Amino acid sequence: MTDKPETSAGGVVFGEVHAVGIADTNNDGLPDIVPRSAGGRTAR
Repeated sequence: MTDKPETSAGGVVFGEVHAVGIADTNNDGLPDIVPRSAGGRTAR
């Protein structure tokens, strides 16, 4: 993962991720990674 969407796998970039949660957010039976930033807000 890099700091630029054009050089990151899948174009995904996160800033200041402080914690990560695991949840099945799309009900497909597989765990999904849910990044969390400072203040408990979901990283966008």
